[in-house]
Parts: sequence; structure tokens; C-alpha cells
Amino acid sequence: MFLDELDRVARVECRLDPQRLTLIGISGGPDSLSLLDGLRRLGFYLAAAYFHHGLRPEADEEAILLADWMQAWKIPYFTVRGDVRQAAHRERWSVEEAARKMRYRYLFDQARQLGAQAVAVGHTADDQVESVLMHVLQGSGLAGLKGMDFRTQTHGWDAKIPLARPLLETWKNETLSYCAEQGLKPFQDATNQDVAYLRNRLRNELIPVLETYNPGFRQALLRLAKSVSGDVAYIHDQAEEAWARVCTYEDSKGVIVSRKALLAQPPSLQRELVRMAFRSLRGDTRDLGFEIVEQTIHWIQNPPRKGQANLAENLRIALQEDDALIAPWNSDLPGWNWPQMMDGERIVISSPGIYPLGNGWYLRIEIEVTRGGGEELAAGQEDPFAATLSADRLAWPLELRTRQPGDRFRPFGMGGNEVKLSDFFSNEKLPRRARARWPLVCSGGKIAWLPGLRPGEEYRVSAETRRIARLVVFQGDEP
Repeated sequence: MFLDELDRVARVECRLDPQRLTLIGISGGPDSLSLLDGLRRLGFYLAAAYFHHGLRPEADEEAILLADWMQAWKIPYFTVRGDVRQAAHRERWSVEEAARKMRYRYLFDQARQLGAQAVAVGHTADDQVESVLMHVLQGSGLAGLKGMDFRTQTHGWDAKIPLARPLLETWKNETLSYCAEQGLKPFQDATNQDVAYLRNRLRNELIPVLETYNPGFRQALLRLAKSVSGDVAYIHDQAEEAWARVCTYEDSKGVIVSRKALLAQPPSLQRELVRMAFRSLRGDTRDLGFEIVEQTIHWIQNPPRKGQANLAENLRIALQEDDALIAPWNSDLPGWNWPQMMDGERIVISSPGIYPLGNGWYLRIEIEVTRGGGEELAAGQEDPFAATLSADRLAWPLELRTRQPGDRFRPFGMGGNEVKLSDFFSNEKLPRRARARWPLVCSGGKIAWLPGLRPGEEYRVSAETRRIARLVVFQGDEP
């Protein structure tokens, strides 16, 4: 019965292909051990990985025993040891949270190296009940009441490799019975009884009390999770569709969302979009309470003119023009697809060639002699990161630098009128976060070209031009 149900859930709910590699996150406890042995007997292609948290002395011996079992079963086995307490102190996480994050980080790193189709873990129906109850206590809304999914894919861990939970409707007593039937001797982790951890207090103290009110409390909470999962899935699908309009930038350093686009969504979608931003940075939203979501939305609705606010999970929110940035406190602002130099940097351009700007961007300058006037060569220029200037009017060496106080500029097409560079940036709606490090190509102390924006009027190509300078700012591998 155990194997039949495991086979169905693994194939149908978790969408695992038996012929493709699945990496099992194993701890040696009854849940992960029964998961691995069951899938092994069902003929799934497997590898196993064990993360040593460095919290229990007996884990040294357990790692060795697991290696022996995997060798006997002919299953590739990988292990690493981490310092969870040090990470918890450094990142201001609880020890429990640090252990979880470090373990998943290791599992997905290993899965990428192996080319695994998924990471599978031994979460059971008991774990689901505890998670939903924890979310109820935190007031996390529908998403929390849904609990965990059979198959989850988040950018926080990996954009392509999902996390699978084939035992999510299997009770712990069933995994214990399976291990006994197969002669398996799982490890017993004494920390599972330590009520210093919230989940253990729920398991060992609160749930037994609630069962005095309803002996079927666990089953009732599991039904609750199933009943709201369809509603949550619908909201999530709608939010996924809106995400492309709301999110203007997303990477591991931060998420930038359009305030206007976010606030145009219904309240339920606003909450889900905020959760998606958290999930993108932290892997999941298991510890994201309703009040944090509401605080984030309130901040986006009524942002201060300056400054930033603390959220949760060591994340902050800050105003960036008409956008809101959500990012870790210890990270720089997210990278963006713009040319940027180091603060105050100056690069002397003594001759044509290729010059690195930093952040993977380069400036290339070529000189070309015209045959007659150069106006035709300059016509039709559509790429804002390419410019054709009059080399006759350039004073060498040129200088590549960032802006300085009092910089002024004569933009091409404005009748030779001089404007403050700061005003020009504002009029062109260049995001404020990009302005300080934006590259300026200067000639004789004057701005000859603002890459991506406008060349200077003094350096335009005319009928009298005999030599032209072609300038291109591009991003890519070092040439």
C-alpha cells in the first residue's frame, strides 16, 4: 500500500520521471529513509545528499552510516558539513531557520551539478499539519492555510529545478511502519524533542492539547489545506500573469516593483505579488506573516520621501523613483542592465580602441575618414548606445568619467541651449539610482556624449566633417 501510493504521488502529483535523476535530501530519519528506499524499490533513478548541520556530535557517525547504506544500495551519495550556528549569528536567523536555508542551498547546488530533474524531501502529512498550524498562529492568510505543495518551484532556490514532496499525504506512523517492515533502522534526532524550537512545541505540546477538543484535529487541518489549495492556485495564476507588468527587475540581490502597477491590482493580488517578491529572494514564504505583507503594501501606498524600512527575513524596502525595491540589508542595490562606472572613476581615452567601464560594459571608439561630408554616415542612428560624432571637433585625449557637481550639457536637437545635467537626467526620466555612476564621454572638459541618451550639440556631424568617430557602449564578454 505504501509503495503503491508513493508511486502514484511521485509520478502524478510530483511529476517525477523515473528515468531521470532525482536527488533525495536525506537525513537518516524514518521519513527521508522510507522515501529513498521506496523510490529505489520502485525503480526510480536516484542520488542522495546529506547536509551535516554541525549541531549534533552523533551526526558524524550518522553521515558515515548513510554512506555505507548508499554504497550497499548503489546510490550516489554526497555530503557536506556547514556551520549553522555561525550562519545564524551572521545573518540574524534562528538556528532552525539557518539550518533549513543552508540545507536547501546545498541540495539545490548539488542538484544543479548533477543535472537532477528535482530535489525530493520527506515532508509528511504531519509536517503539513504543523506548517498550516504555524501559519494560522502567524495570521498568514490563504497561502499559509494551503501549506506545502507536492511540487514547488521558486527562484529563491532555483528557477528550473523544483522541490518535490512525495510523502505529503503520508502520515509519519506510516513511514515508521514501512521502515520496520523493511528492516530499516532510521536515526532518532533528539533535537526533535527540544521545545526551544517552535515546530517542536507545536508537535509535542499544542497539537496533543487540540486533539483533546477534536481527536481528528490533524485530519481536519489537512482537509483545510486541501480545500483552500484551489483558491490559492487561482490567485497565484492571476498573480503570475500580473508579475510581468508589476516587476521591473528581479535577481538575487533584489526585486524592483512598479508602485503604480502593483496598486492597480485587487487587494488579494497585491498580497500575492508581495509574497512572490519575498519568495523570489528567500525561496519561500513560510515565515511571512500577514502583518508583514500588509506593512509592505502600506509602505508602497504611502512611501516616505526618503529612507527605507525593515521588513522580515533581513529584507528592506526602499523607494526608487516610482518603483519600490525589496532587497536584503547586506546587499548592494540590484544590478541593472545599464552601463555603470565606479564612483568618481576617470578613464583617459588617448586613442581609438575598447575601454572597460565595469559591470561587464565596454566603450568602443573607431575613427573613420569620410568621403565628402559625413552627414549621411550619421543619419539613421537608432541605437541610443551608439553615436556618430565629428572627430574633427573632439579634443584628444578624451575622458570617460561620472558626473560632477555643476555639470552642464548642450544636448543635440535642443538648439544649442545649455542645461544642467541633473535637469537633463530628470527630463529624460533616467532612474535616480543610475545617475551618479552613469558614464560621460567628455572632450576638453565638455560632455560630448551621454551613452543611451544624447550626443552633445557641439560634436554633431556636418557637411564639413572629414573624420567621424563611431562610439558604441555595449555589454558582453571581454573582447
